[in-house]
Amino acid sequence: MAGLFALVFAVGGWRAGLSRLSDNSFFWHLRTGRWILDHGIPHADIYSFSAPGHRWVAQSWLAELLYGLLDKALGPFGVRLLTAFTGGAVAAVTYFLVHRLSRDRLAAVGLTLAAIGASFTLWAARPLFLGILAFLALLWIVEVPESWLGRRAIWTIPVLLWLWANTHGTFSLGFVYLGLHLLGRWLDGAPFWTGRERVLTGASVIAVVVAALNPYGPGLLLFPVQLVSRGDILKRVTEWRSPDFRTIQGLMFAGWLAVFVACFALGRRRPTRRDVVVTVPFLLLAFWAQRNIALSPLVGVAAAARCVGRDEYRPPADSPLNRLVAVALVGLGLVWTAQAAGQPDFDTSTYPVTALHWVADHGLLGQRLMTTDAWAGYVILRWWPQQKVFVDDRYDMYPKPLLEDFIRFDDADRRWREILDRWRIDVVVWRADSTIVRLMEAGPGWNEVYRDKKAVVLTRAKPAPAPAPASAAEPPATPKQSAAPAGLDAAVDGFVGGAPVPFSVVARPLPDGPVTARAADRRVLSASLYKLFVARELLGRISAGRLDRAAPAVPAADGRSRTVGDCIRDMIVVSDNPCGAWGLGQVGGGGLDAALARDGFPGTSLASPQQTTAADVARFFEQARAGTLLGPGGEAATAELYGWLRAQQVNDRLPRGLPPGTPLAHKTGDRLHWAHDAGVLTAPGGEVLLVVLSGPWPAPCCDADHPGPAEATAFGAIAELARRVWAAVS
Repeated sequence: MAGLFALVFAVGGWRAGLSRLSDNSFFWHLRTGRWILDHGIPHADIYSFSAPGHRWVAQSWLAELLYGLLDKALGPFGVRLLTAFTGGAVAAVTYFLVHRLSRDRLAAVGLTLAAIGASFTLWAARPLFLGILAFLALLWIVEVPESWLGRRAIWTIPVLLWLWANTHGTFSLGFVYLGLHLLGRWLDGAPFWTGRERVLTGASVIAVVVAALNPYGPGLLLFPVQLVSRGDILKRVTEWRSPDFRTIQGLMFAGWLAVFVACFALGRRRPTRRDVVVTVPFLLLAFWAQRNIALSPLVGVAAAARCVGRDEYRPPADSPLNRLVAVALVGLGLVWTAQAAGQPDFDTSTYPVTALHWVADHGLLGQRLMTTDAWAGYVILRWWPQQKVFVDDRYDMYPKPLLEDFIRFDDADRRWREILDRWRIDVVVWRADSTIVRLMEAGPGWNEVYRDKKAVVLTRAKPAPAPAPASAAEPPATPKQSAAPAGLDAAVDGFVGGAPVPFSVVARPLPDGPVTARAADRRVLSASLYKLFVARELLGRISAGRLDRAAPAVPAADGRSRTVGDCIRDMIVVSDNPCGAWGLGQVGGGGLDAALARDGFPGTSLASPQQTTAADVARFFEQARAGTLLGPGGEAATAELYGWLRAQQVNDRLPRGLPPGTPLAHKTGDRLHWAHDAGVLTAPGGEVLLVVLSGPWPAPCCDADHPGPAEATAFGAIAELARRVWAAVS
């Protein structure tokens, strides 16, 4: 009869686990599993434009890998089958555990219903569910010492906790449970240095060491601590709040509490000190954060089972009818499975599906889009990498200032405009009934372009510039940018014809003016311009999650440590040579040449000595300015790189030929015989691309770190060309 009851629970758990996939966290877990199969375990953020390359401990990587494998083999339905198996196993194992401890199949049914009823409210296709199953396995090892797993605790606990630690952060509660158990047993007169407790102590120590052997090292073990330390952020998340006893979940938990207290107060046996020491902290954890309701009843049900336990098992009550019922239950499970196979695997009814299709149909994908943290999970599943997110529910990963800005915006804080401007948000997809939407609609600067019952799409207003006044006697003036090329050609030709050394020049009014090019395909030694292509590759790897921005790089001259992100910035802003050499080694030097050629830079080589052409450098700056340098999904990293070019601190060439304060995004390069500068300047008639590669100059030119008369001549010539170009376009 006990086996039949276990089967009932197993089939019920299987049915619950067959539910369609709808959890927003699961969406990015599944996407990460696919990424791991193709690229390996990520160590830096790949999903956001707000924190690209930020260090990320994907602590559920093992569960994500399992999701990815099942998805690849069977499609999303494979994940539903895994979740169904997990649900059936959790329900059946809970019943077997309670029956083993209480020796009463009927009491086991009641206790299992009460405990599973509370825990069930947090069942979903996500790593937490696998963590529940792992917790049950640990309970079995500890609570049933005579079992096969219990007799081999010295190795079953380390193996279990390694798997668990790489699956979900609840592994930390496994260690808490072991510690409380050993403390309680000590109070009962069984110290941790003797008998079975000594074995459990040794197994726990081994488990800590073994669990640290993972792709992230000790950082993965510290993940739960770092997450919990963000209490001010987590209090905004429903499952991290205390239970609300007016909800179904709260009522089910209250029902479990009543059963638990009744067992402790009225059971045949009084609870031991150990049972009190173990169960009370887990009850408090459930009151602190409702997500702990998933585990707390499972700890309590074992203690409650001992309190109501019988001295002997009830007599067996097997009959042929039981077998018929068992066959019917299995058949019912198969029918449910077949029905589930005919359903869509994803339930996206709570997500802005139509609104985001509207965004895609109107060419807005790929812009800096802000949506809710929950909806971001759907964006990652459906639209990434074409569309990256501002924030999703990886609250452990995002920098706190970013999360605080997100919370302020969601709260309709008076600084909401400042937040959108600071993060350069272009599109907002938000809940239609929210206060922030009403504020955005009421004020200037944002236009509602789509609305349904669920979501609103708002885009940043782009007012046209005021037309210049024209007199009645004169037609409107032709824009200077259109008239510039003739003067630009003459300015470049006049300079190049009289220059003392060969010059390669590309000049062009942006975004689409005619190109003035002289010797643009001449390959020259690139000097520090090679750092542009190194930075492009490194930022691409960070954006793709293959390089950790926070990882250590080469130290500064003063001994100060620098991260990868610091070094990329320094090689651009101050043309730092140690960082440049380090980056060159990271990208493989000439090994990157074929990829550069495929990407449209055929004249550039990173093999020693590095070479490039004015045409390649011009193409680099045009793509950087347009935000397309790193392709779809790389807009944020491209914008960051372009910001560093605008912050350039080596300003002894092009800027000297321009009026003071002229906006300029540029990069210089110099080495023996060569002097270069290239960038985008802002003239009264618009932006102008200007690339100047010059040489060979007579030695000792050229060295910006030790300028002399030779550098004054070479750098002055570049400045003179900048002056003539400015005059031509202004």
